[in-house]
Amino acid sequence: MKNSFIKSNKGFSLAEMIIALAIIVFLVGFAGVQLVRYIEKSKLSKDVSNAKTMYSDIVTTIGEAQIHDELLIAINPGYVNPPGGILDFTALPGAAFTGTAGHALTTLNQYRPVAPEFNYNKNNPTSWVINVEDIGNHELAARVYIVDGTGARIEVAPNVTGPYADVE
Repeated sequence: MKNSFIKSNKGFSLAEMIIALAIIVFLVGFAGVQLVRYIEKSKLSKDVSNAKTMYSDIVTTIGEAQIHDELLIAINPGYVNPPGGILDFTALPGAAFTGTAGHALTTLNQYRPVAPEFNYNKNNPTSWVINVEDIGNHELAARVYIVDGTGARIEVAPNVTGPYADVE
């Protein structure tokens, strides 16, 4: 009777243990890859959110009549036809924006004292650019860009392009 009890209590074989371990390793690896993707997408989303907030700030700034006129004069002196001209405000992360339209820049920096830090760093972002353009009929359009390590501009507001388009 003692022998039959011992034979029925064999435990797991080496092959069963290896299979179970392989399944666990696969599941942990899969979850790890998904977690990395989620974190990356979260960082992209935060940068896009910051850009949209800056876009809202510049649209609010442009909406003030005195600043609107100042920007038009700075971009296109004398309202020359055809319209055209672009004015850039630039900032390093954690710094105030700089540019040539004095009062407009002061007002923008009241809404946004410093540019936000970058969260997504794979494209080596270097600075933020807010671009204001004369589109005709005394109207202005604004865009927000992230300048990457190569100097290329990636539009992130109002249209989202490049690697940031994945979060939309």
